[in-house]
Amino acid sequence: MSGEMDQNFMPVLPEGERPETGGEGLVALRIEDKDRLTGLWNRPWIEQLLRDTLGRKDAATIILLDLDGLKEINAGFGHDVGDELLQGVAGRLPSAAGGNAVVARFGGDRFAILLGGDVGSNGANDYASQLLDELGRPFDIAGHVFHLGASAGLARAPAHGEDAEELIISADLALLRAKQSGGRTWRMFAPETLDETAARRSLQAELLRALRNEELVLHYQPQVSLNDGRMTGVEALIRWHHPKRGLLLPGDLLMALETSSLALEIGWWVLDEACRQMAAWRDAGVPAFKVGVNLFQEQFRAGVLLQQIREMLARHRLQPNMLELEVTETVALNDDGRLLLTMRELRELGVGIAFDDFGTGYASLSSLQRFPLTTLKVDRSFVGDLLTNPQDVAITRAIITLGNELGLETIAEGIETLDQEIMLRNLGCRTGQGYRYGKAMPAKEIALLCGALRTAASEAEKADLLHASIPTPEAG
Repeated sequence: MSGEMDQNFMPVLPEGERPETGGEGLVALRIEDKDRLTGLWNRPWIEQLLRDTLGRKDAATIILLDLDGLKEINAGFGHDVGDELLQGVAGRLPSAAGGNAVVARFGGDRFAILLGGDVGSNGANDYASQLLDELGRPFDIAGHVFHLGASAGLARAPAHGEDAEELIISADLALLRAKQSGGRTWRMFAPETLDETAARRSLQAELLRALRNEELVLHYQPQVSLNDGRMTGVEALIRWHHPKRGLLLPGDLLMALETSSLALEIGWWVLDEACRQMAAWRDAGVPAFKVGVNLFQEQFRAGVLLQQIREMLARHRLQPNMLELEVTETVALNDDGRLLLTMRELRELGVGIAFDDFGTGYASLSSLQRFPLTTLKVDRSFVGDLLTNPQDVAITRAIITLGNELGLETIAEGIETLDQEIMLRNLGCRTGQGYRYGKAMPAKEIALLCGALRTAASEAEKADLLHASIPTPEAG
């Protein structure tokens, strides 16, 4: 691969500015520019290099690679073997890509290759095909032979994007098409997907306007103790008061945010708004309860999550244990080392960490040891058919038992009926969330509901005490 095909590509950095020479290049060489696990360049570094390249109006091709099967290997053999496999891929990729390419790890099982120059679609396609052939060769890791394989998405500048963000989105869309085709193949960004890209960019522009115009709001869904009915917490959920379409649920807007730099700005707003509301409830005399906030993957990548949370907690005079950050299995599986470090620092601060939708992804049981969790959330997909599907009962029981044994709080999502609640309580679940206790609602309604549930719980306790105090008639 480093021979004939490599000669068709120009170096991304001019001679003397290549990172391996240690020269004073366009992008400074710093230890934080390297991925900790693999030693490759990291995502922020290669994104900046792409911005510099396109800023000079140079032609370039970006290739995004997803490893096929790594999640299953992590689940079956553990993350240590998975990490060794990632290191093996990182060792093979640079020589396979050639000396004129820049290779980086984007995070998780995703890598990126940046090529300078333009040899046309055919040249890029041949390059990707040979690259996947190289990755298709077996890996010998920890006494096991793995046939991994990969999928690739390609995008060329300026044809498929004139700035770094647009070009990466185009490559990501091409990668999605490759995976939808069954994986272990490559796809070039196709013009017919431009409409999808344009629609996403339009939505992102609308979201930026919505944030500036204060059209975004948080609603809160109650979490209730299954033992006494008291409200123990809420989950903060974003809503959009669209000027023409009314109140919009997250849906597609979250998908648009995941691939946009706007995810950071809106993510920080969500965190700060949740903290502001916690302080407002406290000042109004509402009994304290924890608030769960969902995080975007970009917030972990930014490297300032701990600092942001410290500042927000101090600004609103909040105790750290009143905040719980909800992380999906997908975010955890895409960890490049920074996520785990940040999680540990947050737990030392006192902030809670919840695994959301546990059991629906590829996270292995070792993830529960690896990450400093406080809460497991049982996905609604298991709760919906709990009364009729024995498999869902078995999975739910296993998750709840595992959480209890590890000292974690378990929260079952999607509870709609009393029968579901009784079943979950009998399985050992302590907390529930779902329409049975209320949909996501404005902050003012949460305060009223909290008081009502507390009163109902107190009345039930009084009734139990009164019943216990009535003398039992002696047998005659």
